[in-house]
Amino acid sequence: MMEQFIEEVHREPWSPLSNNCFYKSIKIARKAQEQGKNANLILCWTIVRQRMPGGFPTIQPHMYVEVEGQKVDVTFDPASEKRHCKNSDQAIIFPLRLPKLVLEAINV
Repeated sequence: MMEQFIEEVHREPWSPLSNNCFYKSIKIARKAQEQGKNANLILCWTIVRQRMPGGFPTIQPHMYVEVEGQKVDVTFDPASEKRHCKNSDQAIIFPLRLPKLVLEAINV
C-alpha cells in the first residue's frame, strides 16, 4: 500500500513552488507514520546536472524521506525527469536527518 502511495506522489506533476521535494517528502513521511512505519525527513544539498546545452550543474537545497531505512526521492515526476534529470541521478551532499518533531511542527 505504501509503495502505491509513493508511486502516486511520484507521478504528481513537479512544481518548483508548490509540489517540490519538500512538499512531496513531507506528504510521504506523514503517510508512512499513519501506517506505523518509521519515516525520517532528510534535508541536504543536491547537485543536479541539467539536461540543457552545456549541462551546467546547479546546487540547491533538497529534501527526501527515508521510510523504514529506504531512501525515497520522488521530486521530479516522470516527465520532469526526462527534462531535468532522474531523481536517482542527483548527487546528495551534506545530508542531515531532521528530528521527528520537525515533521509534527510543519503545517503543509
